[in-house]
Amino acid sequence: MNFLNLDTSILLMKGRSTAKDRLAAWLVSVIAILAFVFAFIGSPGGITSNIDLSAGSMNDYLALTLQILGGIVLISTFQKLLFPYKKTLSTKMRKFTPIGFIENKDQVVINRAYNEVMDIACKVDFRKAISLAQYEPSILSFSNLRVIAAHKQGNLGKWISNEERLLQSCNFLYLCHIAELRKEEIEVHGQTEIF
Repeated sequence: MNFLNLDTSILLMKGRSTAKDRLAAWLVSVIAILAFVFAFIGSPGGITSNIDLSAGSMNDYLALTLQILGGIVLISTFQKLLFPYKKTLSTKMRKFTPIGFIENKDQVVINRAYNEVMDIACKVDFRKAISLAQYEPSILSFSNLRVIAAHKQGNLGKWISNEERLLQSCNFLYLCHIAELRKEEIEVHGQTEIF
C-alpha cells in the first residue's frame, strides 16, 4: 500500500511553534512596542518636550496616550471602511514582529504538511488502509473514516482547507504508516515491538 515511505516529521508537523512560543513572542512584541512608545514620548525632542513634568504630569501622559490611541483607532477604522480589501498597515507590519516570524514559520510547516498529504493522496488509495485496521484499530475511528470518504469523493484538497482537518489527515496517514510498519515486522519476525 506504500504507506512506508512517508516523511513522518512532516506529518507530525515538527518545527511548529508551541503555545509557550507564541505567548513569549506576543509578550516580546508588546514590550517592544511599549518601550518604543515610551521612549518616543519621553525623549527631549519628543511629544512631551513642552509638557511640565510636575506632580500632575501623570494626567498629561494619560491624556496624551489616549489621544494617540484614539488617533490610531480612528485612522485604522477609516482605512478598513474605505478600503476593505486592502491589507492594513498593521497587517503588513505584523510579519516583522516576533509573532509574525512565528506565524510565517508555522505557515511553512502547514504548507509542507498539506503538500505531503496531497502528494500521498495522488499515489495511494486511502480505502486500502481499512485492511490495516487489524494492526492499528484507530484507523477505523470516525475522523479517519471522514478522511477516507473525502479522498474517495475526490475533494480531499477542498476538505482539508482548515487546520483541524489537515491535522486529522496527517494523523490518519501517520497511523497508516505505523500499521504498515507493524504488518511488515509481523510478517518478518512473527511479532511486533512497535507501539
